[in-house]
Amino acid sequence: MASIGKRPGPDGKPRYDVRWREGNIGAERQRSRSFRTKADAERFLVNLAKALQDGTWKPAATRATSVADFIAGDHWRSHVATLAPSTRRIYATNIELRVLPYLGIVPLGRIGRGDVKAWLTKLGADGHGAGVIAQTLRTFRTVLAVAVDAEIIEANPASRVAAPKATVPPAERTERRALSAAETADLIEATPARYRALVAVAAYTGLRISEVAGLRRADVDMLRLDVHVRQQLARYHGRHFSDEDRRLGAHLRQPKTSAAVRTVPLPPALRPMLDEHMSTYVGADANALVFTSPSGKPLAVNNWGRRVFTPSLRTAGLEHLVPHALRATFTTNLVASGVDVRTAQQLLGHGSPTVTLSAYARVRPEAIEDARAKLDVLASVAPTPKNRPRAL
Repeated sequence: MASIGKRPGPDGKPRYDVRWREGNIGAERQRSRSFRTKADAERFLVNLAKALQDGTWKPAATRATSVADFIAGDHWRSHVATLAPSTRRIYATNIELRVLPYLGIVPLGRIGRGDVKAWLTKLGADGHGAGVIAQTLRTFRTVLAVAVDAEIIEANPASRVAAPKATVPPAERTERRALSAAETADLIEATPARYRALVAVAAYTGLRISEVAGLRRADVDMLRLDVHVRQQLARYHGRHFSDEDRRLGAHLRQPKTSAAVRTVPLPPALRPMLDEHMSTYVGADANALVFTSPSGKPLAVNNWGRRVFTPSLRTAGLEHLVPHALRATFTTNLVASGVDVRTAQQLLGHGSPTVTLSAYARVRPEAIEDARAKLDVLASVAPTPKNRPRAL
């Protein structure tokens, strides 16, 4: 039998303890679990009774598996093996730096929603930014979800925990702001000749930098002026690649979603620049990469951003931006040109139009002034105190 008992907690507030017995007959032991609210205790009691009745309840020895032991075990390793290399790298970094140092020795079955919130607060106090904390929470939430699937814990305590919000004012978030037409032209002109076409393609097709870096000669149709996104470049960061991948230091892989496999039109104005680039820097083989390092190897995208993109921004007189700002520029220009959201979604390879609007469309200063002018026209025909009809 299981029961709920009430007692005062260390802070003077009530605690609700669920007590039950588990184990073989003659070797039973009493177990308990504490909750801050009676509702949580009653919910646990219902689930416990059902699990004990149908035989799915996991004994304390199983629930006592620590976070570190679970991550090192077969369930998590099997899950991670199905992920893209870049995702595996992100998970590994978050776990190594921000999960295991704080929660590694804690038993999975002892982690509650309050513990997750306290951990996030501690991460913030230790100087981690809101974006990093949110990404780490997503990683840990996935770890716990795998533990639920493995029937080691009954529920995911992080499923309804919200990540902290960024405190940087929107006006100061410039890393992905949209460039104006003049700024885009200045940036292309300031970029070294070998990568001028790369910046132009990214800005006027909206391809992700990894997608641009993964383009092959066969993917660029100069006759129809189309770019076919069939794969993207992923950097080598582990032991999950072929010998050829190791030799190149990179490999091509399919995009993460089916929506990312798409065909994007090339503006005719880019034809001369691309023709010159293809004849100067690209091999004749259909599988030759369109954009490579000076030694002909696949681009190290992070190094390219640091060694080429950032200096080009300074030359063009622009503030610090990340390469992804080129994609934001493309999206904002589509919206400003009257292209409907569904079409913009397809061109960008988003799975949802909501992502297209919320994550990438940036309001430009001139758009605000355009709105002001249109509102002024509407306001000019509104009744004024002098010409407003008098009420009868």
